[in-house]
Amino acid sequence: MRGWRCAGAAVPAVAFISIAVSIALSPGFSLTDKALSDLGVGDGHSVIFNAGLIASGLLVLLFSAGILRDVSGEMRTIGWLTSPVGLFLTCVGVFNENFGRVHFLFSVLFFLSLAAGVTLSALIIRRRARRAAALMLLATAVAVLSWLLPATGIVRGVAIPEAISSAIGGVWIAYLALGFTED
Repeated sequence: MRGWRCAGAAVPAVAFISIAVSIALSPGFSLTDKALSDLGVGDGHSVIFNAGLIASGLLVLLFSAGILRDVSGEMRTIGWLTSPVGLFLTCVGVFNENFGRVHFLFSVLFFLSLAAGVTLSALIIRRRARRAAALMLLATAVAVLSWLLPATGIVRGVAIPEAISSAIGGVWIAYLALGFTED
């Protein structure tokens, strides 16, 4: 397996282990009342959260670079779709909530680029992998709809929509890394 594939396959594990450890070490954290980025400020454990996001973002960038280097044709476009996701995820970890609006901007850009990337890559792979493409589109719809939860009053924070969107993104990157068809 090529190194860039390994980098992509490792993304969800690195991201979610760091998030899970951060939650476990933060007893006051609430998935229904907070944002995941709240784990990136404050106590000494915040470095685990931020380092996990930075490492995950860099792994996505390595994955993207591998595609752009080794793949041709329409499948190469996936490298261009995953690149901003990796860049913005890295920036969310570097510019934590202490950076205020800068953090917010990178967070919004991350989630928007993630939704766009999953959607557009589903359209690209639809001829090669119809079921996977359909699942990607359905997952994107679930992720987008999850952002309505705070507006309904079901939850007060955005950690749950962030977790749903991020989980879908992690599965997306791992699927592309492990199931990628080169031209």
